[in-house]
Amino acid sequence: MDDNGVPLTYLGTRQGEHPYAAMGDYVPMGGDRSNGMGSYDQRTRGLVADHNPWGSHSDRDDFNQHHRPDGTYRTNQWPPHGGAVPGSQRDVTLPVGSVLDRFGRETGRYLSPMGADGQPYHYRERAIFPDNAEAGYHVYVVQDPSGLRGEMADVAPALGQPGGGRQFTLPDTTSVEQLLQQGVLREVHVVPTDGAIRGVDLSAVPESLRPNAFATPAGGALFDRDDASTRAAADAVTPIPGHFVLDVHSDGSAAVVNGQRLGGAELADLARAMGWNGSDPIVLNACEAGRTPDGLGADLARHAGVPVIAPTERSWSGEQNTTPYSSGADYTDADGRTYPRIPPDGGWNSFSPDGDMTPTGSNGLPVTDATAPRSTSDSTPPDLSRGLIQSDFTPPPARNADNPVRIDVDDRANPDPNDPNRPLRSDEPLIGRTGLTPNTAYHVDGRGTYYTDHTGAITHADLVSPNTRDDSNPDVERPAPNTTYRVDVDGAEHRYTTDDRGFPPRYLEWSEPYTTNPDNPVRVPAPGAVPGDPLGPLGHREAFSDRTNLPPNTRFDVPGRGTFYTGPPDANGFGRVVAVEAVSSPGGPRDSANPDLNNFHPNTVYVLDGSYVISTNEHGIAAEATDERTYGPSRRETRNQWSQDIVAGVGGSRFDGGHIKPNQVTQPTPDAVGQFPQLTTQNQGRGTPNNRDTWYGQDMRVARDQRGGARVEWHDFQGDGGPTPHQVHTRFVLTDASGAPRIILRRYDNV
Repeated sequence: MDDNGVPLTYLGTRQGEHPYAAMGDYVPMGGDRSNGMGSYDQRTRGLVADHNPWGSHSDRDDFNQHHRPDGTYRTNQWPPHGGAVPGSQRDVTLPVGSVLDRFGRETGRYLSPMGADGQPYHYRERAIFPDNAEAGYHVYVVQDPSGLRGEMADVAPALGQPGGGRQFTLPDTTSVEQLLQQGVLREVHVVPTDGAIRGVDLSAVPESLRPNAFATPAGGALFDRDDASTRAAADAVTPIPGHFVLDVHSDGSAAVVNGQRLGGAELADLARAMGWNGSDPIVLNACEAGRTPDGLGADLARHAGVPVIAPTERSWSGEQNTTPYSSGADYTDADGRTYPRIPPDGGWNSFSPDGDMTPTGSNGLPVTDATAPRSTSDSTPPDLSRGLIQSDFTPPPARNADNPVRIDVDDRANPDPNDPNRPLRSDEPLIGRTGLTPNTAYHVDGRGTYYTDHTGAITHADLVSPNTRDDSNPDVERPAPNTTYRVDVDGAEHRYTTDDRGFPPRYLEWSEPYTTNPDNPVRVPAPGAVPGDPLGPLGHREAFSDRTNLPPNTRFDVPGRGTFYTGPPDANGFGRVVAVEAVSSPGGPRDSANPDLNNFHPNTVYVLDGSYVISTNEHGIAAEATDERTYGPSRRETRNQWSQDIVAGVGGSRFDGGHIKPNQVTQPTPDAVGQFPQLTTQNQGRGTPNNRDTWYGQDMRVARDQRGGARVEWHDFQGDGGPTPHQVHTRFVLTDASGAPRIILRRYDNV
């Protein structure tokens, strides 16, 4: 204690003090201030105020004689088996959203899950040393979509306490501190009590289904732990007030989980285990579960005893569509990924416990006040490895999320360099500033909102960036290492997480597809093959990739054309070309061009000249691309006017065949696969009052930057819609003379 009798830790701080603690009046353990153990954290009052620190021992000396045998206060003799009841230990993966707590510092690896009622275990049920309380009480939520592995066990009687709770132990080489730094765990102020994030009562879940069950912000879900994308989509569903959302695969008549078919009775029990209160209506996000009066939706309503709302068609959700919606399938791409019809054309039915079926919702949504969906793929988030959306955006918890600390921008100010809230210069980034408050939101007008983690470092930034050639947001233009960005560029959202050097991922990276003969490609034409055979000689201007009767999962070498890869077998057992490695055509007349780079082959990945990667959409037009470039003099001899004309013809009279990688660079690509129908005003910078902000103007600006010492590391492209994209996006990733990265984001209308 200090001179005033205030209980302190051996470090001189108030007992239980840390950024997440609810500090207030001292809570002595067992109501006895004289023992010097307790906490100022008000969250612990119901856990320690009535706790006898010595348990079945008569006093401190008796306790120390048994559990601190060398006579020192700091040497603890821990119970055997790590405090677990022998035989109760089992390896588990806690699903995302699971809640854990801990008495002790972040350097440890022992935690406790919530009890069956969703509340923390009492101190006596943990059977831990009494002085752990003064080191701090912490509440954590698992936020890694793949979950958290560890050992779950029942707590054995120990240290004079009865135990009886449960403990979760991290692997030997892992600490809570490491998991916080890695983003696997996040700390919260209070144990959630509204059901938004609840601990799953694993004891109520059949052992075979425990890896599949997890709580979500909207309710609960049952998906294979290896199905990371679907689990992430379920976790992204926005809560529907007054409803419990249950996510599960279904064939309409039963839920399908881990190869088992589950009816309404089993689902009702599982919903209770995942936090359903037994009275809220259930939104059953399960395909076709509401199509018939005797389907899964009706069965669940009958056994749960509450109304159940279920879809008549397939149910969809995802990171950009966080309200479940019902819609039929629109089409399936070459990778087997299915896309919904937008706007949604499905419906929802509400089933009462006595069997009544009533249509409900509107516009494909289960409740009328939900947010209408935007197009995305299947029931999963967008592919996070390609295009604008490359990362999830889940900032650390901020105690002031609704009222961020405001940082001014003022070039005339003479701020105190030690003041973390000092004004910024107009060219000064905020990311990287030291001294910021942990788990706090900051806002800079005209730039965006920033979030610090538990160490005070900015890890997430929700920003805006001007869609002009000559203006920029310093925090976008000068990316920081290991930071997640969400950037609005005139209505277009970019999301990416930088690496240790500050670079984002490329939109596309070449990866050789799976084939059964990677080291022994089939040569075309094959020996003895005749015209008309699948492996026969190619006709004049015939594209090998247009052949439809090729063997699946096979690599082919076609001299003068390139290397081709077919995908999985179709219904007839044939494979279509899904990837091509080739060298760009030389330019000039059409007869000198490679037909396989000018045939609008859909849903195919191309890698040209070893580094230029292009992915076409269902119309055969470039949808995404990543190229490396060095600007130089215009190389008109490499142009193919005929290829530009056929690409321009897709758009119409106001369009050119616009090169993603221009002629003014080394290794230009004149072929149609490297072009898209582009407005002439954007492609040539003509016929517009401000050509500086056109696609052409931006190219010229980057070329000028290169002459000034910058280096273009790569350029990313995405076109939205097809066959003529209505909007295109670019990202230039450059480095300055010091090697520091620089990013330029732009959006162009193309209608």
